[in-house]
Amino acid sequence: MVACFASHVHRVQQIMDVAVAQGRKIALMGRSMEANVKLARKLHLLKVDPADLIDIENVGRFAPGEVCVICTGSQGEPLAALSKLSRGDARNFAVGPDDTVILSSHPIPGNEWSVGRVIDDLHRAGTEVIHSGQEPVHASGHARQGELRTYHQLLRPKNFVPVHGEYRHMVHHAELAVSMGLSSSHVLICEDGDQVELSAKGIRRAGQVPAGFHYIDGSAGDLDERPLEERRMLAEYGVVMISAGVNRRSGELSQEVIVSARGWFEGESDRAVLSALTDAVREALVVALREGERDGEKLNKVTQRAAGRLLGQRYRRQPVIMPSIVVG
Repeated sequence: MVACFASHVHRVQQIMDVAVAQGRKIALMGRSMEANVKLARKLHLLKVDPADLIDIENVGRFAPGEVCVICTGSQGEPLAALSKLSRGDARNFAVGPDDTVILSSHPIPGNEWSVGRVIDDLHRAGTEVIHSGQEPVHASGHARQGELRTYHQLLRPKNFVPVHGEYRHMVHHAELAVSMGLSSSHVLICEDGDQVELSAKGIRRAGQVPAGFHYIDGSAGDLDERPLEERRMLAEYGVVMISAGVNRRSGELSQEVIVSARGWFEGESDRAVLSALTDAVREALVVALREGERDGEKLNKVTQRAAGRLLGQRYRRQPVIMPSIVVG
């Protein structure tokens, strides 16, 4: 089995050529792999004899040494074919000690953990795994500077907008275009949502449109980034809820400070934390009330500051703090 990017048609062709040379049948696994191969064959960009292809459902009819499966999931994507296989969730067959999996890719920065998890799961199944960290089984599909210069020499563009990669990569590509003779006024570095207008006069920015990740929360509809960030904080740090009642006339606590925690409470060792937190909040509220403060919102902020200061400085914790000071 070889996992690679479905869009890397040349790599898929190389794998197919080697498989055919070794007398193996070829099966495709993963929706994007099947779709890209179908389109590449239709456009005559990928050449393979139909007799050498089998449906993934029929893999079980062949011995492991008679088949090469080309699949998606080289970046450890949890819903991709390779991840399902590593977990034993694939419908058509399972990998085991008789199988070898080749990862023809480098982990994209940020995906190292996901790729490592898939490799571990494959090893648990007894499968041999070969990746670029141990063998030269991958060459980058991204052009290097010399290759980009060749493209510029061949095409001689009048205007240029670098695409793909991190922002720093696009900056360097734009500088390369200028070094090849393009005026900097004809080179634009754009990000998602930027509008570009082409005309006889050249190229210019023409505004922006909303773009970026679009999150859908079940039946609740769309979500923007703020509630998602709050969810991440709740998941990572937990939450502390603090309540108390204040008598507006007397300026005293009519209901004692109550502190409860969710998401980080570890038993007896944390009871001291909650006790110290209760004392710190009570003291801060008493001081604020003695100074004449009666506004509920401001007392909530006093509570939040006192709790945050104690948890951060003494206990090195940063939970989400939710105060509820009722003034009546």
